Amino acid sequence: MLSQVEVKVAEEEEEEGSLPVGVGVGVNGGSPGDPSSPSHLQQDPYPSFSEQLRIAMAQSSKEQEDLERRWREEEEELQRILQLSLTDK
Repeated sequence: MLSQVEVKVAEEEEEEGSLPVGVGVGVNGGSPGDPSSPSHLQQDPYPSFSEQLRIAMAQSSKEQEDLERRWREEEEELQRILQLSLTDK
């Protein structure tokens, strides 16, 4: 299972719109495919299984939080509607 820190990092990367591995600009403005760029040695165009799992778990966690938040909002709205209907009578 992922730690809270790993999930938080993945959520922040997703919110920031971070580019997938192997895409974007390398260190010192070089492209990731540029052999003169040190980042070229560190980037893998195909994420490992553990990286894919980490991303999937983070996305699943975020979706679950969103569902719970929407459920709470709907529940609160129904409570307000019920209160209004009781006070109108």
